[in-house]
Amino acid sequence: MKRVDSVWRMIAVLGLTALMSGVLLGFFHDLTATPIAQASARRLSESLREMMPAFSNDPLADAARMCVDGDSVTIYPCRNGGKLVGAAVESVSHNGFGGDIRMLVCFAPDGAVGGFRVLGHSETPGLGAKMEEWFNGEPRRSAIVGYAGGGQLKVGADGGTVDAITGATITSRAFVEAVNRACDIFNRYRNEQVEDRS
Repeated sequence: MKRVDSVWRMIAVLGLTALMSGVLLGFFHDLTATPIAQASARRLSESLREMMPAFSNDPLADAARMCVDGDSVTIYPCRNGGKLVGAAVESVSHNGFGGDIRMLVCFAPDGAVGGFRVLGHSETPGLGAKMEEWFNGEPRRSAIVGYAGGGQLKVGADGGTVDAITGATITSRAFVEAVNRACDIFNRYRNEQVEDRS
């Protein structure tokens, strides 16, 4: 009899512990959700101010969403005096070596890539993780800033012109895929804006 009581007592203690843990996790999640969202919005706003020409609107408030291949993609238009001076597209590739690569790609009004920032990835440290410095910086075949080809970038291994990161071709392909998606989305957005004005 004592053994049965002991088992039920352990089940009750474990159940109560699990319930308390769940309640505490829920409480702290709710407590930290707003500050985390505010910090994320602040970082995004700072990135836009660094990479885009001067703008007078609030791109986060004017953001537009588009659905592309089942993903909801956000576009942040930057305007000065009502005129579009550029836009940033939050793009993603699901084909990275370690999973998703999320990035913010900024465009000039003519569609040229003005800059980018990697927002999140799980790539290999020392290899794929150096994608931001590899694809940015001094002019070379791997630099994508200034590219205005409309979503046709490819790495050299696939017959393209972009040098892949040595030892990280999968990451490089995913990075280029995210940039191509952003180019296509920006061009779609820009064309819709032109149609709306006519």
